[in-house]
Amino acid sequence: LANLYDQSPNTSTSTPTTTTTTTTTNAIKLQTHLGLDQVYVINLDKRPDRMVQLAALAEMLHFKFQRSRANTSDEALDELGRPSSHRACWLSHMNVYRQILADPTVQTALVLEDDVDMDFDIQYHAYRALTAATRDDPQWDMVYLGHCSGVEGRDADRLVDSGAKLYRSINPICTHGYAVSRAGAQKLLQLMADFTAPLDMLLIELVKANRVKSYSVAPPLIIQYHFDGDRSDINADGNNNGGGDVLAVSAHDRLDVILGLLSDE
Repeated sequence: LANLYDQSPNTSTSTPTTTTTTTTTNAIKLQTHLGLDQVYVINLDKRPDRMVQLAALAEMLHFKFQRSRANTSDEALDELGRPSSHRACWLSHMNVYRQILADPTVQTALVLEDDVDMDFDIQYHAYRALTAATRDDPQWDMVYLGHCSGVEGRDADRLVDSGAKLYRSINPICTHGYAVSRAGAQKLLQLMADFTAPLDMLLIELVKANRVKSYSVAPPLIIQYHFDGDRSDINADGNNNGGGDVLAVSAHDRLDVILGLLSDE
């Protein structure tokens, strides 16, 4: 555990006692929050079923999370007074950034939307990605562990670490799973104070303008996952559209196998 991810790159100059304490702290972070200080899950009050699913996933993968209540469309009216799902999404993520800044113990956090699947070895792969990002730039703002972009990872010139499959971001569509630093949260609150476009488009504009220091793992470690009977606007036919083939080993698939074995007992 001597080389666990550390947001501060200067542990080599610390005293042995300080180094040991830092290593222990980071070991706890790795085992409870996937190597970060906190994991926030954005969830609508009307979707407790997704919390049940995610709680089961988190228990299997040995990480803890804090629920962050999602804003509804009715709480996020557009300039014409109409419900806006895009504005609601923006508000929900902005609220998480505020929670990060309100908690002095949180220097890095993972922001998840509640409809996700992830690689079964997310703990190991997230650690490698965060370590590589910190090595490249200790002042990183965002690390996209999940995205919907087919562009990320195609430009060899943007490769940061081949082992971690980490690239400098170019067009990271979707916001279902990304790490953000405390400084990054502060920056995003300031730069996106006004809602002018869907959240992922606002973030892409900031990435392309080099106003945030962002990285992406490609292929992604976290994907969107929709459950049987979930007739959302994204998945109107209600089919299970997990897209698990993107992941080396789908955690949801592994969970289904475990639950199936338990039900047979």
